[in-house]
Amino acid sequence: MFCQNCGKEIPAGTNFCQYCGARIPVGQMAPYKEQIQQDPGMYSRQATGNISLRNFSIFEIAIVVCMVLIAVLWLAQAFANFEGTKLTADWLEGAEKVICLVLYWLPVALILALEVIGCIELLKKHYVISVGVILFLIAVVMKIGNWVCDDLSMEAGSMIAYRTFAPYGSIAGWTVLLSIVITAMLFTKANAHRKLM
Repeated sequence: MFCQNCGKEIPAGTNFCQYCGARIPVGQMAPYKEQIQQDPGMYSRQATGNISLRNFSIFEIAIVVCMVLIAVLWLAQAFANFEGTKLTADWLEGAEKVICLVLYWLPVALILALEVIGCIELLKKHYVISVGVILFLIAVVMKIGNWVCDDLSMEAGSMIAYRTFAPYGSIAGWTVLLSIVITAMLFTKANAHRKLM
């Protein structure tokens, strides 16, 4: 027997797939080859690992939309403020200049990496709550850094910190909100998935 959702082999007479948690209807527990012959289009993932979006719930699509929204916000903010950071870096010399530019792009790189990891895991039907929690923590650190940097004088270290935190402070609040939504949705899906097992 094979799961209709993920295509993995499961024991005969099983009610739920032990890999993806999908419910196996009693009347549809025919051998895999017979099922493919009956309706080859009903399978989203087979042994090859091909993935189709039609087996994703509105809930999972909403998680992806929130993740994409966060990524777009951070990229737009990074590119919109890069010229100011570049001008600041031009005032600095040597390692300070490199540090300024690296620290400017580091939060965006972390956010994008988390977004990619989160989406890949979601495609595998793995609901990784820590992705939402880490997004939340990055946003909180950026918001706090923004508040602290508003009170700094403009020495080299302060200039670097200011150009790291100031541009992203305005979107950190939205990221906090969206990361809470993502975490709540992932938590809900993970709990529902565990109850099926």
